[in-house]
Amino acid sequence: MSVIHEFTFVCHHGSPGTPEDFKFISEGLSQYNWHPVDRYSGDKGPSEGAHIQIGYSWGSVSAINAAVKNPEHTKAVILISPYMFVDKKMSPAIKTILSLPILGNILLSKMAPKSIGKMIKDSSSPKEIPENYKPCEKLFSNPKILKPALFEKDIPTTNIIENLKSLKKLAIPVLLLRGDSDKTSGENKQFSELAKHLDVAEVIFTEGGHALPWTHTQGVIDEIKKFLSNFNQ
Repeated sequence: MSVIHEFTFVCHHGSPGTPEDFKFISEGLSQYNWHPVDRYSGDKGPSEGAHIQIGYSWGSVSAINAAVKNPEHTKAVILISPYMFVDKKMSPAIKTILSLPILGNILLSKMAPKSIGKMIKDSSSPKEIPENYKPCEKLFSNPKILKPALFEKDIPTTNIIENLKSLKKLAIPVLLLRGDSDKTSGENKQFSELAKHLDVAEVIFTEGGHALPWTHTQGVIDEIKKFLSNFNQ
């Protein structure tokens, strides 16, 4: 591997999610530069300089896409609990209703608390919900965050697979961090499919679920440090 003296972590949040998904990881690696991308505001991330693209959950799709589009600046990719293959797409009727500015927001506001609450609980499992993760229940229930999260997953699986194949051809190092009990991703649905198309260095956390940035913060930080040390050997 090549030596990296200065670089920026370009972070791609979950869905629903915000740049704050990486708050606690970045605090443990504060000696590095961080650019948390806000997809819902149109932020595309930096185009110049050396980057390590890091994606959490659905943000892994964005991280890989950014790496493939900007390979000359991408030194590595880190995927945390990647969720990239969606089984059920929204029907055209649901899309139409939810896209309505007023009615769509009202419906989402009514449905969100129950569904997001379950998501927070399931993604923490088998751990209890960490205190610093609990505020995300209210945050992710906001229609301004939840609505684009629902619509952004309407990407053909073939496009995602093509990006995985392209990344493999570029021979950019990839670190995959995942839990051994991830209810959200599920090994057969996500990791086995990803492994068909991309070579990764994989680390599996014992008693780890999906929300590793909150439930296994220090473990994620430690594994990223180990991964980075390889560049300076």
